[in-house]
Formats: sequence, C-alpha cells, structure tokens
Amino acid sequence: MTVVFEAFFDESGKRDNPDHRVVAVAGLLANREHWERFDTDWRQALYRAGVPYLHMREFAHFVGPFEKFKNDELGRRSLLAELLDIATRPFVTAIGSSVILEHYEALPEDFRENWIGDPYVLSARHVMLESAHEADHLPAEDTVACSFEHSNQYGKVVEVYSKMKNDARLPVMQRIESLTPISNRRECTPIQAADLIAYELRKHIEGRYYSPAAYEPRYPMKRILLSMQQQGGVFDKAQFDRLLLRHQDLPSI
Repeated sequence: MTVVFEAFFDESGKRDNPDHRVVAVAGLLANREHWERFDTDWRQALYRAGVPYLHMREFAHFVGPFEKFKNDELGRRSLLAELLDIATRPFVTAIGSSVILEHYEALPEDFRENWIGDPYVLSARHVMLESAHEADHLPAEDTVACSFEHSNQYGKVVEVYSKMKNDARLPVMQRIESLTPISNRRECTPIQAADLIAYELRKHIEGRYYSPAAYEPRYPMKRILLSMQQQGGVFDKAQFDRLLLRHQDLPSI
C-alpha cells in the first residue's frame, strides 16, 4: 500500500459546555506532496503577523499571542484572510461533520451509548469515511493517512477505526492506511488549519439552525464552503430519526 493522501482533523465544541450547541469535526485532505508547501506557507504567514501558531479559541478572544490584535483589527483580518487563502487552495479538500447536541441528547440512552457513541466520535467516524471515499478514484493500492488532534476521546476513535476496518460492510475503509494522534498543535500546521475549519463549521451550523432568518455565513465560512466538497452532513433530528429506524443494520461502536 502507498499513502497518497494525508488528512488532518480537529474538533470544535464540547458536549459538556453549555455555551456550545454543536460539535463539529473538520479538517483538510491533500496529496502528501502538497503538505510540505502548505507547512512552509502557513508558517510564513504566521511569522509575518508576529504570532507563533493559530488556535481559534485564543484568536477569537484575543488571548495569548493574539492579544496584540485588540487594537489591530486590520492585522487580524489580514492574517485570517491569508491563512484562508492557504487552506482553500484547489489541491486541498475541506471535510467536516457536525452534531446538533440538543437533538443528540434527546436520543434513547442505549442508542447513544452503544450504537453511535459520543458526538465527537460520531463525527470523527464520518470524516474518516469521507476521507476514504475521496480516494475512490485512485488505484487500489493508494491510501489515506488520517491524523486527529489528541484528546480524551482519541482512544475511542481508535476503537471505532479498528472496528470499521474489520467491518465487511465498509470495504471503503481499507483506503484508510493509518490513524495518528497529534499531541502538539503548535508544531503541526495542518492541525491548526483543521482547527480553523472546525471552528467555522460549528459557528456556521449554529447560525443555520438557531438563527435561520437572520443568518448570513461569516466571511471565513464563505471561503471554506467553496472548497468543502464533503460537509459530512449534519446529524440533526431528521438524520437521527433515520438512523434509529435502521440502527440494527448499523455496526455498533
């Protein structure tokens, strides 16, 4: 097997955070040869802005190295625009999946715990499948390597990945060659980009579902949507109702 694509994913939103209505897992997939150029360009953009890394939770609230932007909105917008230029290049595919927490919590507990798992795990499962499908047009021996930022839920993602690889109903999962945890986001520029995609996807889905009349996609999400071939769908009440009807045919977690 030859790894041709690499995909990097991160999470935005926490099930136990009362301020979050959505959990999203999203990131970027690209040909392995393109990631080196991506890394160089991303680091140069950060260097020009005078910041060492991107972390959207800090960036959005002017925390840490981003405190400097409190009085420099133009610089803040310029950095974000430049990073979006890099993250939405034609050779990069954005992939994401999200869960409406209100609808998830309304599900029967047995179904949540034994069939679909935690919202993060559910979305991670979906983006792995979407990554595998992105390789469908490649020769049979070409595969995808997936990386996720390490979290408390990563062990469960590994378990689900192993079950999916061994599930005869999911032959496409043979396209996923490996699963790797990323422990230091500050040194991994693709994970920083995944954090940006996941953060904007969460904000986008929250706006669509909870303020539909007044909602207008944020500038970053408009850019991301142009390159997001697969949003992985939204796990909302309608989607969960369909899953409940056929859950006996689904592999358990």
